[in-house]
Amino acid sequence: MRGIPKQDRLLNLLNFLLAVPRPVAIGEVFEQVDGYRQEGRSETGDRLFSRDRRDLKALGVPLEFVPGEGGYRVRREAYLLRPVQLTGEDAVTLSFLLEHARARAGSEGSRLLASALAKAVPRATPPHPSARAYRFGRPGKESPGAARVLLDLADACAARRGVRFAYARDGQRQATARECEPYALVRFAEAWYLVGRDRARKEVRTFRVGRIRGAVRPVRRAADGPEYEPPAEFDPGTFFPTHRWQFGPLDEEATLDPDDLARWRIEQETGPHAPGRLRLRVRDPQAFYRWLAPFGTRVRLAGSAPLREGYLAFLEGVRG
Repeated sequence: MRGIPKQDRLLNLLNFLLAVPRPVAIGEVFEQVDGYRQEGRSETGDRLFSRDRRDLKALGVPLEFVPGEGGYRVRREAYLLRPVQLTGEDAVTLSFLLEHARARAGSEGSRLLASALAKAVPRATPPHPSARAYRFGRPGKESPGAARVLLDLADACAARRGVRFAYARDGQRQATARECEPYALVRFAEAWYLVGRDRARKEVRTFRVGRIRGAVRPVRRAADGPEYEPPAEFDPGTFFPTHRWQFGPLDEEATLDPDDLARWRIEQETGPHAPGRLRLRVRDPQAFYRWLAPFGTRVRLAGSAPLREGYLAFLEGVRG
């Protein structure tokens, strides 16, 4: 009709009904929807709208009239796709598929696959009972051979079963036997980490998955039900830096004298501190300066001379 193809008119009507969170009167359709606005409300327009309603229903669109409110609506819950719920194993598998596709992105097919997987992986949300066991981020550079280790750890997190593995700490060639109660798998700084209670050391530790040597094995072959439960207050995020300045090659201690408001803001970001001066471990000074500068005169940087001198130089550079 009048230059607007029927399929475009139907799509315009469908999108309008989906966008408005209430039943829509027919008059609103003719006022706001392209394809009807040009026609205007008339006997011919009403017949056109009736035909389009029948066509949408024939296509499976749950379009209905709501008598009490005198309008039309599309039942979103019956029309839209339900959110995809991935199991922990599904999500880990997708993560490695994405890594594999990105590594072989020379073909158009690989690029399209990588694009599609990138949309799915960050949204991986395993259902109960393993919902607390995973945090997913951008896949990194582990070899596809680590997939079996990750899957075994994911299963252990979900089932609450203790595991054994050989672990080589940073800078050490010799691996040592560890026995752990897995709490969570976390993606951080392009690497996978296991967070769990080290049974020998009797405290929660983080283990970089890439440093696990060999297979992950259950402590008990046939355990009936969970062997343990993480503490109710357990939050895997507290075991990882939240600011860029908290990880890097250096290790300096910054001493801060903040006013009350600045102290409150800093403790909201870095956790509670003892009364008095605040002491923070700084591993990337330039990132630390960028974080500190917006506090202005509310915070005085004391302590480490190299940090203070570097901060003054940073501020001079900002002022030009």
